[in-house]
Amino acid sequence: MSKYLFYLLFTFTVTVQLPGQALQHKPKQLFLSPAISIGIPTIINPSNYGYSQPGLDFTFGGQLGIMIGWDYYLKQSFKTGIQLSKWGQHFSDVFTIEGTESNTYVLSKKKVNNYYLQIPLSYKQVFGRKRGYDHEVFSPYVFGSVTIGYLFYSNVSFFREQEDGSLQEQSLVDFVTEGNGWNNNEEEIIELGNPEKDKELFSPFDINLDAGGGFQFFVTRMTSIFAEAHLTTGILDINAGKWRLRNNRNVYKSSHNLYVGINLGANLYLYRN
Repeated sequence: MSKYLFYLLFTFTVTVQLPGQALQHKPKQLFLSPAISIGIPTIINPSNYGYSQPGLDFTFGGQLGIMIGWDYYLKQSFKTGIQLSKWGQHFSDVFTIEGTESNTYVLSKKKVNNYYLQIPLSYKQVFGRKRGYDHEVFSPYVFGSVTIGYLFYSNVSFFREQEDGSLQEQSLVDFVTEGNGWNNNEEEIIELGNPEKDKELFSPFDINLDAGGGFQFFVTRMTSIFAEAHLTTGILDINAGKWRLRNNRNVYKSSHNLYVGINLGANLYLYRN
């Protein structure tokens, strides 16, 4: 009888003295997850409105968001929320201006900065054995998500080199018509005219697929931090319908967002069920 009493007392003592295990084995956890991402966006098959594909310049992008999630045994979780993304691409090109004794080479630049408000739905799978307290080990994981985005603001700028070597900003129509070379969309673009707002050049909605992996670390029993690398690709054509113009080969190709980034954030557990 005394052996059974000792066993019960030992079990109760371990349960009370190891509260770190409580988070590890609770089946359901509600959490908030603020996060920031720094990365490099680009546009696959960017529209150059009839000219050949320009060269790509380094472009800085990022994301900022807040999510709410539901964790299951610290192994699987779903989360959704809202995030702001700055994507786009900067370009450089050189046009050959003919009609003089020697050809003149003129530098031109284009900057596309698109700002999306997005709602992601994400799933995460954590790997690794449970060893001791969760907040004493790093846990690797992979994740995937589907994101619906709304383009709420866009800034598109065109620049052309002047005789003194400076770059002067131009409108879209001027970019196409003022001495940049032959363009098979010239008449159509003149008829369309310059858009009142730059976001009229693009579709208002995009759907993205996101995948990546990283590590999480519990700094306390109720707070974990994480770092992850991820790749996001768009599945919809980002160009607006009337601006889906032919390229220099007289063929139209759809344009898609692409983003590679490093994500840093935290999971703040609200309660343990």
